[in-house]
Amino acid sequence: MIATPLSLTKSIRNTPSRFIEAFRRLTRDSGGALAVEFALTAPIVLTAMFGTIELGRLGFTQAALQHAAEEATRYAIVREGQITSDDIEAFAATKLTGVFDREAAVVTAAAPIDPVTGTSLLSVQVNYQFQFILPFLPEDGIQLSGNSSGFIAFLPTLTN
Repeated sequence: MIATPLSLTKSIRNTPSRFIEAFRRLTRDSGGALAVEFALTAPIVLTAMFGTIELGRLGFTQAALQHAAEEATRYAIVREGQITSDDIEAFAATKLTGVFDREAAVVTAAAPIDPVTGTSLLSVQVNYQFQFILPFLPEDGIQLSGNSSGFIAFLPTLTN
């Protein structure tokens, strides 16, 4: 069959309606939409979820460091002058519950005695290098510290 100008004109006229019909079919077809939606939203949701977990770990570790410093300060104040700074540091290390790597925590206790008043301001500091689990956060982590201080008044020796 030979195409006549009339049949070509009819076919060209029907072409836009074929594209419109195909477009309508595509917009009505919802197959695979769920997979596309999941692919677009899953990274955002997972990042938010694991970021929340990391933030919780960070807060918990900071609270544990602060608790260890406060407990060590209390321990030293109650024992007023009967213990050394090594005892205080060892005690603080035992109070680091929940800290992932206890050996990485550095505890420093200092209590310089004022020669005039015979008193001392005890200061306990617990430092820890927090490591993140998520790969897109800093590899070297961040430095956390817990600080506490307390006043120790050594009782004067009374002589008769």
